[in-house]
Amino acid sequence: MNLKNGIDLFKQYGLHDFTLRFMEWFDTKKRDRYYQNNIEKFLPGEDELNEQRKVKFEYAPLVSIVVPAYETAPVFLRQLVDSVLEQTYSNLELCIADGSNTTIVKDTLNEYKDERISYIKLSKNDGISNNTNEGFDNAKGEYIALLDHDDLLTPNALYEMVKELNAHDKIPDMVYSDEDKIVADTGKLINPAFKPDLNEEFLRHTNYICHFLMFSRELLDKVGGLNQEFDGAQDFEFVLRCNGAGADIKHVPKILYHWRIHPDSTAANPNSKLYAFENGNKAIKKYLTEIGEDGTPALTKDLGFYKIDYDLKGDYSVTVLANDEKQINEMKKKQREMSNLHIEYKVVKGQLSKEMEAVKTEYVVVADNDAIPMTDNWVEELLKYCQWKHVGITGVKCLNKNKKIESCGLNYDSNATASSLFYHLPSIFRGYCHRADGPQNVMGVSLKLVMFRTNVIKEVGGINEKFSFPYRDLDVCFKIDEAGYDVILNTDVHVKLADNLNYNDEKSQKEFKKVWEDKLKKENKYYNANLVQSNGKFMFK
Repeated sequence: MNLKNGIDLFKQYGLHDFTLRFMEWFDTKKRDRYYQNNIEKFLPGEDELNEQRKVKFEYAPLVSIVVPAYETAPVFLRQLVDSVLEQTYSNLELCIADGSNTTIVKDTLNEYKDERISYIKLSKNDGISNNTNEGFDNAKGEYIALLDHDDLLTPNALYEMVKELNAHDKIPDMVYSDEDKIVADTGKLINPAFKPDLNEEFLRHTNYICHFLMFSRELLDKVGGLNQEFDGAQDFEFVLRCNGAGADIKHVPKILYHWRIHPDSTAANPNSKLYAFENGNKAIKKYLTEIGEDGTPALTKDLGFYKIDYDLKGDYSVTVLANDEKQINEMKKKQREMSNLHIEYKVVKGQLSKEMEAVKTEYVVVADNDAIPMTDNWVEELLKYCQWKHVGITGVKCLNKNKKIESCGLNYDSNATASSLFYHLPSIFRGYCHRADGPQNVMGVSLKLVMFRTNVIKEVGGINEKFSFPYRDLDVCFKIDEAGYDVILNTDVHVKLADNLNYNDEKSQKEFKKVWEDKLKKENKYYNANLVQSNGKFMFK
């Protein structure tokens, strides 16, 4: 963060929020130091690269790497070209669509004699989308990958992407990877983004997929090319469109792309291209309309991250199962009356499972005795996500008396060691890659306060009360996931807890591990293999 960027951010956030962002910035710097000091853990060594060069894949498609170039500095263009030609997977072509007014790009490319380089000079600079589409038209590959004109690929990038294609019976339509940033003047690698697998809800709130992106020619022909109307967010709109068209999207949890940052680049200074984020907002609105889940997206102070106010158009009936009348009174204070929202509050007098079996409403809220909503109109806010038929349960961000996170989604490792995501992080912090501040799919939420679709919780057999926290919580979420429904964390709904949560119950852990041993062996699809699995704090391994 240089002085100019700091002043810009101060104007953007104001004193209070800027102070918080500055505190988080220090945490980011600590992560960067760890990443740089342990880079060999995250990038391949020469021995591994040599072994990759020997591999012959059963399916080895030609991959066209499309680069829309415009007045690219020769030093950066050479680095880009070298990073492509040094790939351990060699069945590739580099397709450069040059919209420059000068010959600077062509002159640089003339230094190379590799036949895999394909160059076209565009008749005019027609914007990033149309220029890229020209590159698509020139590409011959079965798969196409996107590369910005001054960014870099790791030498194993295409190898890992093609390896992922070969890992499935049905070859995926689209594959994306993790990425980091490379500082233009120093070459330092910073800000690694270790991403989840396809996370439908999080993707609606931010283009976390971004780079490195590869997709089939068949998919491109099906959905069409980039849309100039969304220049600056054209790749975001394209990914949303592909997802809406039912594309099979896979993720490679490895750093395969270095995104170069300059003082005025979007990566370093989001304010430099405000129009790009406004177009991102338009892309989300378009996507929601197309899939029939209407809502109003809006920019936030954190440019590139959006909020969505989903529409509640129908009539909704909700049963709230609470501990006592005092808790019910506190809940009612935080929820306004609405003509199309009918809420029945009930005190649980016997077994929770029997009370839930008797529920007749379309939705049911379960609340532990010490859970008090802090968010206005909390029932509405939960409904906005739970109303969709693909959702089975919606959870919340649980805070302790000090306004630090007790639960913000649940994580686990192969030994069934359970933890909260962002445990004890101040509630106003955004967390790693904004994961503490954006609604998203998760594998588990705390049952301290949740909303179920009633038919879903009955379909999966209810809550197993033989388990204690957090294993009863993970158990029901796992059952919902296995039944094909989404588990959604709504980070915008905050709940205050009277007591801190205890994540250590060895008896429940052993029993839970017996029941879910096969599922626990698989990586948490909404976390990342490069992160420490046992504590949920998004610490790098």
